[in-house]
Amino acid sequence: MSEEHQSTVRFVQDGAVGTVTLDSPPLNLIGQQLISDLLAAFDQVDAAQGLRALVLQGEGNVFSAGADVEIFAGMSVAQLRPLIGSFIDLGHRIERLAFPTLAAVHGPAWPAALSSHCFAT
Repeated sequence: MSEEHQSTVRFVQDGAVGTVTLDSPPLNLIGQQLISDLLAAFDQVDAAQGLRALVLQGEGNVFSAGADVEIFAGMSVAQLRPLIGSFIDLGHRIERLAFPTLAAVHGPAWPAALSSHCFAT
């Protein structure tokens, strides 16, 4: 029996406004799964009709406390490169959107999380 994947990111469209929510509380740590789910959410954003703005937010009391260092600590440089590349690609996707993106940052927001906020300006 295979385990069904529960996404760590949600996309919801309400009229002309879309919302992408990091949904891995309590800290919404950035790791392989969250980046993969963010890329999938942005596939939905790209396919959405009529969007004129996008909000990027975190579920719970924290936007994102940054990278999940436990995952990254055991990775080699060769393993980290594709993961970092995916995160950079995500930033470029946000920059290329044809409408404004707002990062609704609340609580702690550490370097990797803040990078996604900086793309959303």
